[in-house]
Amino acid sequence: MPTLELSPIKPNNTVHLKMKKTYRKEEVEKTLLEKDTEIKYLKGTMMQQQAVLVLQNLYTRKVRQQLHTKEEKGKKKANQKLTHDGLGKVLTMPELIEEAEALEKAQEDAAQEKEDRRQGRLEHATRMTEWKVQMEERDTENERRRNLLKEAVQEWEEARVAAKRAKQVLKQWEKKNPKPLQKWPQFTRLPAIPKPKATSNQVVDDDGEHIDVENVVDSDEDVKDDDD
Repeated sequence: MPTLELSPIKPNNTVHLKMKKTYRKEEVEKTLLEKDTEIKYLKGTMMQQQAVLVLQNLYTRKVRQQLHTKEEKGKKKANQKLTHDGLGKVLTMPELIEEAEALEKAQEDAAQEKEDRRQGRLEHATRMTEWKVQMEERDTENERRRNLLKEAVQEWEEARVAAKRAKQVLKQWEKKNPKPLQKWPQFTRLPAIPKPKATSNQVVDDDGEHIDVENVVDSDEDVKDDDD
């Protein structure tokens, strides 16, 4: 991992002004400039240190994930040998038969678990595709409602100008003709559709790597709604 060397903070050898009752404008500006330079230097040093800490945290997190994945993968490899002690076995021995049955059952369970994970990933991918279609329809409808509100407000403003020219009392006119608002049902934006969540065994394969669904991204509309 690349490291960033930080130079030590250099002492400020600037001769400060001696304390006196009055200062010239040039002296004050010079002192302020020196202090501003010191502050900027210290801020730059702090930002460099923070950047190093962030990179180190990312690196250590990646290493921990790789180590955890390797350990979990090693645990899944069961010993399939029936003669652990190296001694000969008779195929009709009850102990050998029980051990063979247990090994066969463990292999079947592992295969079934792997198939369940694969099926879970496929189902999650299907739900994500359906969710994307629903979000696109929702974004299209919200855009239509936004344009509808914009047109309604524009028409209301034009009608208000006409009423003002006709010397009508605007307060009474606005009471009879309220300004269109976004909270009205026909203008209210549809809420975001919850994104399907997958369990850990659905999105993690045997190598411990995350499986992303292609071409499925969060809608920009969600970000706008959250900001609003």
